[in-house]
Amino acid sequence: MKIIEDAELIKKCQLRLKSKFFFQADKKPKPILSWKLPTAKVPYEVNFISRFNMWGAYMENPHKSDKHWNGFGIGEPKAGKACIIDLTVAFGKDGSDREQVGVFAEKEGEIFICHTGAIYGAADYFWEKFNGEMQTGTYGDGDDVQLAVVANLDSDSCLSEFASFAKEVKKIRAIKKIEKKRAKEQKTLQSKAKTTEASSPEPENTQQVDMETPEGE
Repeated sequence: MKIIEDAELIKKCQLRLKSKFFFQADKKPKPILSWKLPTAKVPYEVNFISRFNMWGAYMENPHKSDKHWNGFGIGEPKAGKACIIDLTVAFGKDGSDREQVGVFAEKEGEIFICHTGAIYGAADYFWEKFNGEMQTGTYGDGDDVQLAVVANLDSDSCLSEFASFAKEVKKIRAIKKIEKKRAKEQKTLQSKAKTTEASSPEPENTQQVDMETPEGE
């Protein structure tokens, strides 16, 4: 797949993605979106599509960053209430920004939305669990990157494909959270066992010693 690097074309693709959510949404609540880095809570209108049970929101240059930011979530958000962002897909303004997790890529005349797999810094774990379509994306200078295909921007099923990807990411994150919790619990149990063992008194030596009676007594 050829990664799109032209700033104007990236901007047009982003507008198309944003428009799909805007025009297909049947509800537009204003929940509170939260970020960890940097820490922030922002009331923001999102586009909820009932038939996919998914919402999407777009911001340009959030927190003074230079990127196209998109947040997505599964489940209907409530106005004024905290809302979990299950998936973020940010695109660099041009091909020189390769730190963002999202890219638009072209293959056989169609444009695809793709993700690098870096879900909150856990790319290795993502690729281990991901069951969807993977492709190799190539930049103009020949650099290759492994990509997860999110959706075909040119397809009528784009939003359905997007919802499937968002749900899979949500599932992967849930599994990771459970495994992390179990590992922590196991570590705690092992630590307690070692502490108990170290504090237990040494058993007394109760072995009887046979004393020989001197001859002639």
